[in-house]
Amino acid sequence: MAKLKIHIVHALQDNFVYILSNAQGECAVIDPGDAAPVCEFLEREKLKLSLILCTHHHWDHTDGLGGLLEKFPVPVWASSGDSQKIKFPTVHVGEGHDYAVLGTNMRAIEVPGHTLGQVSYYFPEMQALFVGDTLFSCGCGRLFEGTYEQLFGSLKKLAALPPSTEIFFGHEYTLRSLQFLRDQGVTGSAIDEYEALCQRKQSAGEPTTPTTVARELELNPFLKAKDVDELKKWREARNVWR
Repeated sequence: MAKLKIHIVHALQDNFVYILSNAQGECAVIDPGDAAPVCEFLEREKLKLSLILCTHHHWDHTDGLGGLLEKFPVPVWASSGDSQKIKFPTVHVGEGHDYAVLGTNMRAIEVPGHTLGQVSYYFPEMQALFVGDTLFSCGCGRLFEGTYEQLFGSLKKLAALPPSTEIFFGHEYTLRSLQFLRDQGVTGSAIDEYEALCQRKQSAGEPTTPTTVARELELNPFLKAKDVDELKKWREARNVWR
């Protein structure tokens, strides 16, 4: 199957919108929190929008749907659990099924926790995973609707993917997450090296996304948590941390 090119578009304060394009100039958009930067990118790159994928219903990942659908009447994919909370009709995707996105195989992975209907999009041949707000580099999304048990199970699903899998997350939180780890007493050369890399990227105007499963299994205490209680301890510490 064809390998898609992955483009990263900045939106709102710190959101990432991902655009996947093929050699024919067709593209799919993941989590359009704002239509304007997406439309500007499509026009500049001369891309034709064919599909929109939503990881979850939160406004900062879906507010661009209206503006995009006015110009491009394309299907919108979302989980059945979140589709009722999205203002526009959606095509339901769910775990246990493979889908074709612009000729490339995609598997939906249901990852409740941040929201009950949160879904990640996994492209095995590309070794690319789009997680929305379930997982961040050195962090994870807070619980708005789900339980710690659900979030723990969701993170274990993602941790079981091949170590080389690239993780494309929803917000630019990495340096804040690294500072949180330091304030919690997490130190070491791996943290130092990764922080320096992320600082260089930010100074150059580059995003810190993607990370990898291997890196997160080394550095991310949320992903490494051995049980629900350990995950809860880290998540509650992050919720009150400033």
